[in-house]
Amino acid sequence: MLELRNLTAGYGRRPVLFDLSLVVRQGEVVALIGSNGAGKTTTLRTITGLVKPFGGTVTLDGQAIGGLYTPLIVARGIAMVPEGRRVFASLSVEENLKVGAYSNWGRELPARLAEVYELFPRLRERRARPGSSLSGGEQQMLAIGRALMCSPRLLLLDEPSMGLAPMLVEQIFTRFADLKKLGITILVVEQNAMVALGVADRAYVLENGRIVLQGAAGDLRNNPEVRRAYLGV
Repeated sequence: MLELRNLTAGYGRRPVLFDLSLVVRQGEVVALIGSNGAGKTTTLRTITGLVKPFGGTVTLDGQAIGGLYTPLIVARGIAMVPEGRRVFASLSVEENLKVGAYSNWGRELPARLAEVYELFPRLRERRARPGSSLSGGEQQMLAIGRALMCSPRLLLLDEPSMGLAPMLVEQIFTRFADLKKLGITILVVEQNAMVALGVADRAYVLENGRIVLQGAAGDLRNNPEVRRAYLGV
């Protein structure tokens, strides 16, 4: 579904990603793990057109999307949940969700709202409250729900566990199975490797802008090098 091949990208003239290649197949949950500063967020920004590649290719369903204008990439079925959630503080929960549907507005809007509320019942309870009044976990639910409102086929999540208590992290990540049932493919970037490898089908390990390990998530979780470097055991 998504393929990055020999991708080099960065900011200004400084590359952050070097000859990076990875594949996300339809229906998978794929994790990209690595320490802070490894290039994980830059990878997602390059996929969504916020960072222009220096070289290599980004393809979706075999069609090149590297360097396209971001709204065109969204229209092709990719949505991103940014690091830090970035909800609109002064808008209500439901208004935040409707903002996510700006590129896909139509009669199906009520159905998409109902789908998000079914996935995250807490949002239904708080639909009239401002985004600023939500807890960190509720804001993460809202950020994911907002991304789902544009009916993506591929969902990119940037550090969804950041700043959340372990119980809330578990609640968020257990929803990945529900998203897969809805036909959504997921690429999740995470510093919390234990959590990411617990829900992913496959994973890649990124260090200093380069992929250094890849494989089935279960295999990487049991890899002594990964356990020592990322799991602390």
